[in-house]
Amino acid sequence: MKLAATIIRLKIGDEIDVRAKSPSNDNNNELPDPSNIYTYMLGRFARITGLEHDNLCKYFEFSRCLTIPNGYALLSEHYSDPYFRDDGFLNNKLGNQNLQSVFSVAIQVCSALEFCHKNCFAIGSLSLDKLYVVPKKENEEIHVKLSQFGLCFISGIYYHKLLSSNEFPLYLAPELLLNLLPQGLDHSNYFCVDIWSFGILLIELFTGWRFSEVFSRRQISDVLATLLVKENEGSILPQLLNKIKNVCPAFAKRQISLNPVYQIILNCLNIQPSKRPNSTNLLQMLKKAAIDANISEAEGNDNKTNFVDLDEEIDQIKERIKNENQFERLGFNQKVLNELFFLWKLCGSSFETILLRKGLIKTQPPILTLPSLIIENFHMFGINETDRSILPVCIFELPMKNLIQRLNDLNYSKRFITLEFKKEQEEISNGGNTTIDSKSFREEEETCGIQSLLVKERDIEYQYQRMRLFRHLLAAWPSKSELLRAESCHDIPPVYRGAVWAAILGVLPFNKNGENFDDHLWQSFYSLDTFSEHISDRQLQVDIPRCHQYDELMSSPLAHHQLKILLKALLVSRKDEFVYWQGLDSLSAPFLILHFNDLSTAFRCLNAFIDRYLRGFFLKDNSIVIRSYLAEFMRVIEFCDSELFAHLVSLDFQPELFAIPWFLTCFAHVLPLHKLFHLWDALLLSDSEFPLFIGVAILLQLRSKLIKANFNEAILLFSDLPDLPIDQVVSTAKFYHSRWR
Repeated sequence: MKLAATIIRLKIGDEIDVRAKSPSNDNNNELPDPSNIYTYMLGRFARITGLEHDNLCKYFEFSRCLTIPNGYALLSEHYSDPYFRDDGFLNNKLGNQNLQSVFSVAIQVCSALEFCHKNCFAIGSLSLDKLYVVPKKENEEIHVKLSQFGLCFISGIYYHKLLSSNEFPLYLAPELLLNLLPQGLDHSNYFCVDIWSFGILLIELFTGWRFSEVFSRRQISDVLATLLVKENEGSILPQLLNKIKNVCPAFAKRQISLNPVYQIILNCLNIQPSKRPNSTNLLQMLKKAAIDANISEAEGNDNKTNFVDLDEEIDQIKERIKNENQFERLGFNQKVLNELFFLWKLCGSSFETILLRKGLIKTQPPILTLPSLIIENFHMFGINETDRSILPVCIFELPMKNLIQRLNDLNYSKRFITLEFKKEQEEISNGGNTTIDSKSFREEEETCGIQSLLVKERDIEYQYQRMRLFRHLLAAWPSKSELLRAESCHDIPPVYRGAVWAAILGVLPFNKNGENFDDHLWQSFYSLDTFSEHISDRQLQVDIPRCHQYDELMSSPLAHHQLKILLKALLVSRKDEFVYWQGLDSLSAPFLILHFNDLSTAFRCLNAFIDRYLRGFFLKDNSIVIRSYLAEFMRVIEFCDSELFAHLVSLDFQPELFAIPWFLTCFAHVLPLHKLFHLWDALLLSDSEFPLFIGVAILLQLRSKLIKANFNEAILLFSDLPDLPIDQVVSTAKFYHSRWR
């Protein structure tokens, strides 16, 4: 497995469908300013990045190219071996593909297509050029993955507008060529386009011939035009095959291989989109055709074994181990690609720096980017922003050498996780929880225990061990829940923060290892009516567009839509007790970011969090709860720093003036998200009193200024909090919390 960067460059004049399918965007007829396109695309990318399928290359990151005007990059999983080589012939590494292998590939691609359609987006650029072969071990079936499946959805430009110069026209459905599809945001209108493309893919797959080797682009355009004129209805398959045989008689020998799937292709290439099968029916038809051809789905796995051949020579064993995937030897597999990408980012330079260094992105000399003419009011002529860089639209492999070298340099013993524990139990200082200590962390604590969280999160060796440990603990949850809490007391790897928070809050994950744990929980969330008018709708329309807008994802229209659904679900589910108070949107944002594509889990985490730490805060009349909470806060201040308490009392500076937003949102309204995540890592492991001590810790950070301030100066100090060292705030809060108990 490798990483790749797909670079796309949008022209200013392109028609960009950036109006996300969201009720939050009321004026659907207005296109945003080009400078805002990035946030729209980022929201769509977040919609896709959480989707995982065995036959789809996983997306990791979407970013803006600084050296390319209107250029954007998608970082994704990648493989070196395409199913077809650049010269149009089958990859030599695949050997001779029998009918069973071809059916297997077709079913895998169709399964990926069905998965995309069920998740409400079209691929739009389906072709064999996007098909890559996953390295396989001996006696294993061929495994393929589809890349660039989300490119058109993310960019909002269907590939006849963005990639028409790179795609073969035959993959374009007639209605797409003739621009007959309705203009709108409903991607189901484009599902039939994918079915047409899949029909062309089946012809190339079963015959082993690429149309690009038979026809030129101009020839196939003429052929399509002729066929579309002759055939107003029905399928173009018979006429297309006749045209191919006339141009290339040798193709007739391969046409017989289409017999098992001839009827399927016939249906896919129907000129009328409404008469093409959907992806679900198509998958069933393919499986039935495989059975009719006497091919069992289980066939090919009989010879699969995970045991070492006892007759294998030592030299053969060494050679086999040498040829194994290097990342698999280091403990990575297809299920933990997010770990691999996280470590790759810690290794050094960005993808853009790598591509510039290798000359794959060529920037023009500055002298050539100057305008030819400047007239009054500084109107410039003879300059084009897109001419400042020269870049073809394609995929670039990113080097993994540095990461492999760093991981190979690790102490060999640290590559393994031991879950052996000491028999004695020890008390954790910040909560009094009785937990079992693990040897793995204690060994690491000697070298990393004194480092700050930011330093730890940038330490490749440390994060490698922590991610492996948490992966095992989450897989063993809930039986290892106590150990998970014990390890979380030290730090939580960013990659697994969402899953760890859900486990600590006792939220059963909806989807674990591809299996639905509790379908009822998922259905109960989506049965809530979040689309009807609600008394809080007007306030939500005001608050949501202002919620953590410095964060790129939260500023996207899709995030606004998701946040609105999450908030309305909470209000509808607890309509007898909850009302919307300002700040609830900020409180919900961390759970939305961590579970962007699983609102059911985000909703249950938010519910559990409120029940544990904010019980009674969102009642219609919450004055009694807030007054009692603030009174307790003053008691804690007096306990921790009596001098500061006396000074605040002398100023008559009551906590109502500054602390209500703190406790109503558990500091989500006053802290940036990256600091809030670290703060809540500690908060979730403590009881409901801990927010009081966080508040005291913040006051102690401001003590030197606060103790000398008068009333007006104190007001100004709290109106704009300075940058707070969260590590010190958390450690101070833990210290006083342990003494209070």
